Amino acid sequence: MVSYSAHDGSTIENAIIISDVHDHFEGINAEYLYLENKFGKRGVEWQLLKQELLNENQNVYDRLIIQLSDKAVINVYFNLTEFFGKGF
Repeated sequence: MVSYSAHDGSTIENAIIISDVHDHFEGINAEYLYLENKFGKRGVEWQLLKQELLNENQNVYDRLIIQLSDKAVINVYFNLTEFFGKGF
């Protein structure tokens, strides 16, 4: 079962670590499941504006820039290092 660290994802230093996934695809799906659980339904309560892959300090991160229904724009960082590239 997928698990998430207690980090809030607001910065790269506080990136959410996704654990207990088997491959890259399951990990990416877990990102969107996290966002829907935290912010609500995609396309209703939030929109994805941009997604980018970052490499820093030998770790791989995903930065998702989303816009909430109140028009606030926020960054959410995920640490993908544990599963990035597995299953290709």
